[in-house]
Amino acid sequence: MNPKTSRRSNRKFTIAKAVKHQLMLKLLLSGPAGSGKTWCALAMAEYIVQNLPDDHNTNGRICLLDTEANSASLYADRYDFDVLVMEPPFDPVDYIAAMEMIVAQNYAVVIVDSVSHEWNGPGGCLSRVDASTGNKHAAWKPVTQDHLAFVNEILWYPTHLILCGREKETTAQEKDDRGRNQVVKLGMQLEQRGGFDYEVQIHARFDMDHTLRVDKTRCTVVDSQTYQDATDNRFISVVWQWLNSGEAQADPQHFQRLIKTILGQWLVSAQAAGWVGEDPNERERKLLRSVVGDLYTELMASQDDDEIKDIQARGLALIEAHKPSGV
Repeated sequence: MNPKTSRRSNRKFTIAKAVKHQLMLKLLLSGPAGSGKTWCALAMAEYIVQNLPDDHNTNGRICLLDTEANSASLYADRYDFDVLVMEPPFDPVDYIAAMEMIVAQNYAVVIVDSVSHEWNGPGGCLSRVDASTGNKHAAWKPVTQDHLAFVNEILWYPTHLILCGREKETTAQEKDDRGRNQVVKLGMQLEQRGGFDYEVQIHARFDMDHTLRVDKTRCTVVDSQTYQDATDNRFISVVWQWLNSGEAQADPQHFQRLIKTILGQWLVSAQAAGWVGEDPNERERKLLRSVVGDLYTELMASQDDDEIKDIQARGLALIEAHKPSGV
């Protein structure tokens, strides 16, 4: 027994040989404003869409979650993509809702531009703490919980995901050799919670010359590499090969993510039918569950891809056929 606790775990554990599995991309691109993050994210997403395997189960398109005042649409004459424009407040739970709405539409690649607003934008984490009254330490608890939920959404997101984040120059005051205060430049820093860049497979950084440098990565073939033109596919092609190497086995979260996607699709279908609002209340959620009936229980219990697809289709048919009174 651990001398520090009297609690005992009832979990069962399994030891197995480590195996490299095929992966969904989790890439963070950061840099100062104007360094080329959005443009290059779209170029990389385009490469992925053009190189999807024949048996991919997506709509084959790119969706960009834009928190930058719809600025990504300036590139719509060059890249083919859909956009979800999110205006303030930039609450973590709103990010999660938007990302779940996008994944419910079965997109092949999702870009979030930018994750910085979730942390320091209007209505973001720092803003919520600043706006709180009373004990600031206590105010951090719910904010931290929501931020960690946002991070978890990224970790288990069931499709290829490219995140864009702003960087700014940070400074500090230090004493010079005469004991006088002086401002010292510490370099560029991602505008997000510390350690956020460790939550992805690859963190690559742009400078104002549009040069891409790989900062942190689990993909050893691009570790510490520099790319003068990140749109020429040299970087993303190597990463794509790495993602698709290894065994194509379903990971332990496969069915959870698939079920989550279908629940999102059912919700979007009910919203399109007009009997569930954009921000569903508990009564509307219960109504949706009653409409799909036993299919909800079947979906939660299923461990078979084909069976789940059949449940998905039957649920959509029930939702589309439902005509509640007053609608």
